[in-house]
Amino acid sequence: MKFIHTADWQIGKPFAGIGDAHKRSLVQQERGEAIRRIGCEEAKR
Repeated sequence: MKFIHTADWQIGKPFAGIGDAHKRSLVQQERGEAIRRIGCEEAKR
C-alpha cells in the first residue's frame, strides 16, 4: 500500500495575491492539473 502525502499541497488555496481573476483561475486550474498528473504517475507504479 502506498500513501501520497498531500497536506502541504494547499489544494484549496485561493491565490488571493493574484489580482486578475482570469490569471488566478488559470493558476488554480494548473494546480489541479499538476495534482492529476502526479496521481496518474503514481498509479503507474
